[in-house]
Amino acid sequence: MSVNFAPYGRKKAVFRTKNSFLTLMPMVAAAAVSLPLTLAQAGDGEPTAIIDDVSDSVTSVELMDYLFPGQEIELGAGDTIMIGYLDSCVTEEITGGKIVIGAEQSDVTGGDVSRVSEGCGGTASVEAADDEAVIGLSAVFRAVDDCAVVGGDSCDDKAETEKPKVPVIYSQYPAVIADPNAMELVVQRLDKNDKPLSALMFGGKFDFARRNVSLAKGGMYRFTVGDHDQVVMISTGAGGDAVPVAKRLIRLD
Repeated sequence: MSVNFAPYGRKKAVFRTKNSFLTLMPMVAAAAVSLPLTLAQAGDGEPTAIIDDVSDSVTSVELMDYLFPGQEIELGAGDTIMIGYLDSCVTEEITGGKIVIGAEQSDVTGGDVSRVSEGCGGTASVEAADDEAVIGLSAVFRAVDDCAVVGGDSCDDKAETEKPKVPVIYSQYPAVIADPNAMELVVQRLDKNDKPLSALMFGGKFDFARRNVSLAKGGMYRFTVGDHDQVVMISTGAGGDAVPVAKRLIRLD
């Protein structure tokens, strides 16, 4: 079952469908398209930040592009960009000037910057033996005390526990990043006997907020792109689409 959306624009738009995302829809076949890496995705090493929003006039980076330490971005006097740091959970709004991406925050010269630092997220304990919905999952549940990026490197060094813990997303609108050539995202709800749903990705990206697609509060979902998958739980107190991308990001790359 499929949900097919148009490619990303720079402005936030509502894409209407005849039925909701959780209503089963006919599969839409799509030809594979190989999309080039943007400047921000082509950096060396691990990304430390991601773009949450950016002015139309800025052409060097785009929405949901990864940013790497040492990467430079030049903004015009009226240009604005929002950057979310993956490990420090700092969100920046920057207007004008030269930006140099760091490990925990940006170095801004000749521009104005405001920063907000909030918690990254959390986890929920799940007893596989007591919940048929999580028996036999292919994803490995790791104990994550405070994971900034679901499935990211900050989670990899945590030891597995007898009582697996599932990362929690505090938004009904996750944002998924996979390999830039990935075409299909499959979402399976695990706490209810629903059929899998699929969505067409563009450049390996799918932002539920920008597609106006929400998931159920308290729901447990497995997200799969190719050979990569991750199980997450949507918090019962999940917020809306205003939550920064870095705090609702699921990495399947």
